[in-house]
Amino acid sequence: MKQKQIIILSLVLSVLLVGTLIKTVIQKENVQTVPGNQIYGSLAFGFEPHKVETILIGRGMRDPLVELVKESGLWKVKGLWAANANEEKVDNFLGELRGARGEIRATGRDFFPDFGIRDAEAFFIKLIGAGNATLLDLRVGTKTTGSRGYFLRKANGDEVYFTDTNMAELLGIYTNFTEAVPSNSYWADLALFHADIDRTISVVMEHISAERRRTTVLGIRREGTESDLTKKLWSFINQGSSKKPVDSEKVLRLFVTLNSVQAQSVADPSGKDYGLDTPFLEITVTEKGHNEIHAIVSPKNVKEDVCFVKISNRPGIFKLSAHYLQDLDMKDEQLLKDNAVEKASSKTL
Repeated sequence: MKQKQIIILSLVLSVLLVGTLIKTVIQKENVQTVPGNQIYGSLAFGFEPHKVETILIGRGMRDPLVELVKESGLWKVKGLWAANANEEKVDNFLGELRGARGEIRATGRDFFPDFGIRDAEAFFIKLIGAGNATLLDLRVGTKTTGSRGYFLRKANGDEVYFTDTNMAELLGIYTNFTEAVPSNSYWADLALFHADIDRTISVVMEHISAERRRTTVLGIRREGTESDLTKKLWSFINQGSSKKPVDSEKVLRLFVTLNSVQAQSVADPSGKDYGLDTPFLEITVTEKGHNEIHAIVSPKNVKEDVCFVKISNRPGIFKLSAHYLQDLDMKDEQLLKDNAVEKASSKTL
């Protein structure tokens, strides 16, 4: 190789080296530069779900719209008269946050508007532990990419992360993400019952007349002693039904029905005109230890096509679609074994 060619190649190499050096210096001094070849992996938010005692969720600079507080091991929705929170939703929320995966998409505050992640517009999630210690303070950008692409950053950080964790679903938002606000109602436990058939001793349903007379329309008790609840056989409480056989499978369906009925919303417990002073139905579930759970059901509100329900061990009043009344208002006959029903029908012919 001629000396002239060697000199030219040396100059070209020198220019490339200088260019690389300049680019490196710029990246270090300009925090807006986004490094390439990002690694997708755990975002390592680093908190222990069982140590979280308060969850604050909101949007922008306003006060939290949702405040979930753990009391005696149970989550409460503070903004809904301390109604019980849906424990499964809260556990899933914390688990998904802790396990969120993604990658850095930008570094620098000048990029925040591109992701809708400035404090004034972003959703915020704040997790607080014992002693009011902040375990995580997160911002969720309002701008998304694709059907499940969201952007996150820590409150005091400049890095913007991309994640495919469904933040809209976690926050309970099913409307336009750019305009929506978090709602307390999403977090409420709207199931009327959490009856455990393996712990239940008896179930009684009573009609209550305007004169306050009670008529037991359904009453079953588990056969066996309280210390031995392993028996699956049930018997009727009413004398008129006591000699008829109870279908254990239908009892199981009764419990499934009780536990599946969901209220529309939680109502103000200090409100009036719910009709609970003159109820038409009371359901009593007695568990081991003689712990009784009473559900008082109001007459149907014809105007709204709803009824109201008060559960003895739950704060708040539940607003229930009248459609579910037929599921709650059952009779002994509905738990009879099929052959017993046929025999009873043949005797009336």
